Amino acid sequence: MQNNLSTQLLSGAALLLPASALMAHPGHDHSHWFSDINHALFYVGIASVVGAAALMFKTRRKNMAKKGDNQE
Repeated sequence: MQNNLSTQLLSGAALLLPASALMAHPGHDHSHWFSDINHALFYVGIASVVGAAALMFKTRRKNMAKKGDNQE
């Protein structure tokens, strides 16, 4: 169980690392060459957090269903 928890914590940290760099870009100069890449990475970060949350809830629901089957 400890290994699974440490894997989850490391995965969560890896998902959060790009967020600070993406939010720290100066202003909203949409004419800069990096602007499109920067904003795309921001949305990829949001999508990865939503996907990780969905996977967590799906896994938790599956585990709760298994525990309910074992109690009968």
